[in-house]
Amino acid sequence: MTPDGLDLTVQLDRLNRESLQNRADIEKLKEFQNVALTDIKLLQSGQQHTDGLISQLLSRFNDFEAKIFEQFRQMTKDNYNLLQNVTTSGHKERTTAQQAWIGFAKYVIAGTIAAVITFLFTKI
Repeated sequence: MTPDGLDLTVQLDRLNRESLQNRADIEKLKEFQNVALTDIKLLQSGQQHTDGLISQLLSRFNDFEAKIFEQFRQMTKDNYNLLQNVTTSGHKERTTAQQAWIGFAKYVIAGTIAAVITFLFTKI
């Protein structure tokens, strides 16, 4: 054989080895792709599960928030009613107490006037 033929044989041998290496690399890439697709599917299912849990959590939080606001509304209503009752009954108590003091003051003033008149008449 000629040196050119030998050179071609070496090149063909090198190309065959490269071709085999490329095929092996392609097979590894296909395996990696399958593993990656499986991982992606697992991540997607996990994300769907997480989304479901978050939806449940938000639903429970909204229910809790509604209950808290209802409780605050009821407390405000109760406080308003209590304040109305205290104000009304306090006014009645003040009126009763004032009437008692006014009655007492009347007796004191009447007694003082009677004492002054008695004093004036006894002096004359």
